[in-house]
Amino acid sequence: MVSITRQHAGAGLVAAAVIIAAFAQGLFDPTGYAAASIVIWAAVVAGLVGRALPAAPIGRLAAVAGLCLAATAVLATASIGWASDQGRAFDEAVRVSFYLGLFVLAACTATRASRAQWLGGLAAGLGVVSVIALFAYLQPGILDSGTSDIPNAAGRLSYPIGYWNGAAALLAAAATLLAYGGVRGPTRIVRTVATAALPLAAVSIWLASSRGGGAGAVIALAVLVAASPDRSRQLVTVATGAVGAAILILASEQMHALTSGVVDSAQRADGDRMSALCVVVAGITGAVAWWADGRSPAIRISRRIGIALAAVAIAGVVVGVIAANPADRFREFEKAPPTRAGIPVGAAELSSNGRWQFWAEALDAFESNPVGGVGAGGYENWWARHASVPLFVRNAHSLPLQQAAELGIPGVLLFLGFVGAVVLAGRRRLGEGREGDAGILVAVVVAGAVGAAVDWTWEIPAVFGPAVICAGLLLASSPSRPLARDGYWLGLGTVVAAWIAMVAGGLVVLTDLELQQSRDAAAAHQIGEAIDRARAAKTVMPWSSEPYTQLAELESARGDISQALAYLKQAEERDSEDWRLPLIEATLLHRRGDGAAALSAAERAQSLSPLPLVSVIFQPSQG
Repeated sequence: MVSITRQHAGAGLVAAAVIIAAFAQGLFDPTGYAAASIVIWAAVVAGLVGRALPAAPIGRLAAVAGLCLAATAVLATASIGWASDQGRAFDEAVRVSFYLGLFVLAACTATRASRAQWLGGLAAGLGVVSVIALFAYLQPGILDSGTSDIPNAAGRLSYPIGYWNGAAALLAAAATLLAYGGVRGPTRIVRTVATAALPLAAVSIWLASSRGGGAGAVIALAVLVAASPDRSRQLVTVATGAVGAAILILASEQMHALTSGVVDSAQRADGDRMSALCVVVAGITGAVAWWADGRSPAIRISRRIGIALAAVAIAGVVVGVIAANPADRFREFEKAPPTRAGIPVGAAELSSNGRWQFWAEALDAFESNPVGGVGAGGYENWWARHASVPLFVRNAHSLPLQQAAELGIPGVLLFLGFVGAVVLAGRRRLGEGREGDAGILVAVVVAGAVGAAVDWTWEIPAVFGPAVICAGLLLASSPSRPLARDGYWLGLGTVVAAWIAMVAGGLVVLTDLELQQSRDAAAAHQIGEAIDRARAAKTVMPWSSEPYTQLAELESARGDISQALAYLKQAEERDSEDWRLPLIEATLLHRRGDGAAALSAAERAQSLSPLPLVSVIFQPSQG
C-alpha cells in the first residue's frame, strides 16, 4: 500500500493542484496566479538547491524555449515604462512568470516516469473538474454554479471558470487526456473510468456552446489518434466516447428548458432527467470500455479502397464548401455584431462576435508602435480609444495578435521562438516513432494553441496551464544536444529568476490583501483604518493606480475633495487612458462646484470610452 501511494504521489499532487486551480476561478485573478507562482518557484528553488532537479539533463531546445519565456517576462516588466496602465503591465509580467515557473518545473521533471505522473495527474484532475462542472450545470444552485461576471453567460456551461469559452478549452484538454487514459491508463479500471468520463467532458463542451472549445477538442483528438502507437485501439476508445456523447447531445437538444438560462421548475426537471441520463450513458460506456479493453481490432483497407474513400471524402468537402457559399459565410463572420449596453446581442450563427474587429485593432496597435507595442496589458485602453464596435473589451482574443499589439516586434520574435522550439520538439519526438507519450503531449499543446489563437484562454492559468506543462515535457524529452558548461549558469540564472518571480508575486499578493482590508474597513465605516491600509498598498506597489484610486474614493467619502483630486491625479499618471478615472474626477469636481472643469473631465472620459457615457453628474441636486 505504501509503495503504491509513493508511486502515484506525484499524480495525486498534480490532480489536487488542477482541481484547486480550476475552482479558484481558473486563477484568473492576479492574486491567484501570483500566489501560485510563489509556490511553483519555491518548489523549483528547493529542487535545484537540493540537487533533486533537474531530474535529467536539460537540452538546448528546452533552454531556448525557457529563455524566450523569461525574456517575455522581462520585456513585459520593462514595458511599465511606456504602458498606459503601469499596474496592469506589472500584473501581466507576473502572469508570464507564473507560466515560466510551470514550464521550468515540468522541464526539470521530464523523465519517462515523471511524465507519466504529470499526465496521470492532469487527466485525473481535469476529469474530476469535468464531472463536477457538468452536474453543477445540470443542478443549478450547487457550488454557486449559476453565477458569472461575464455577459451572455446565461444558459451556457461556464462553471467553474466563469467564462464558457475558457471552460470549454479546459474541457477540450480534459477530453483529450481522458481519451489517452482510456488506452494508456496503468490498470483496467483506470482505463474504464477514463473512457466512461469521456462522453461527460464532450457534452459539457457542447453545453458551453463554444465553437473554439469544440474545434480544439476535435483537432486534438485527431492528432492523438494519428500519433498513437496503437491507432485502431485509440480510435475505438474515441469512437466509444463519441457515441455516448452523441446520445447525450441529442437528448440535451430536446430539453429546451435546460439551456434557457432561466432557473425554474421546467429547467430543474430537465436537469434531473439529463443527470440521470448522464449516469446511465457513462455506465454503459464504461461497460463497453471494460469489455473492449485490450482488444485492438485489425483494420485493413486496400490501397484501391483507400484512394476511393479519400476521393469521396474530398468530393464531399468540395460540395459542402460550395453549398455553404463561403463568400457569404466570410462576410457573416467579419460583420460587426449588434450590441446593446456594451454587450453583443443577436449575432449571426457564424459571426465572429466582434473578433474580426478586435484583431484589426490589435494590428493597428502594433502598427502604431512596432518597436515596443502599447505595453503589456495595454490592449484594453487602446480598444477603448479606437473601438470600432461599442463593446467593453479587455483582450484581443488572440494570443499572437495581442503579443504583437502590446510588446511589438520583440514580443513577436520571442513568441515565434517559443512556438518554433515546441514545433521542432514535437517533430523530433514523433520522428523517433509513435511509441511513448509524444502523441498526447502534442495533442494537449494543440488543444491549448487552438483556444489561445481565437480567444483569451491564455489569461486563465488553470485553462492554459496544461498546454504549458505538456510543452515543457515535450521539449525536455525531445532529442536535443544537452547543455554542458552552460548548464551551471542556466541553473544559477534560474535560481535568480525564481527569487525575482517570488518577490514580484509577493508584491501583487500583498497589495491585493492591503486593498481588500481597506475595502473591508471602509464598509465598516472605519475610514481612517481604510486609508492606512490603502497607503500601505501604495507603498508596496507605487506604480499601480489602484491604491491611489482607493485613496481618492476614501478621501472623498470623508469630505476632503481637494485631497481626493490630488490622489486621483496620481492615479491618472499611472493609468493615463482609463476612462473611469476622469469620470470619477468629473464627479468630484462637480461636487466641489467647478462645473467647467467637471465638464472637461467628463469629455476626456468620453474620449477614452468605447461606449457613450450617460452622465447624470450635472443634473441639479434635489433639495
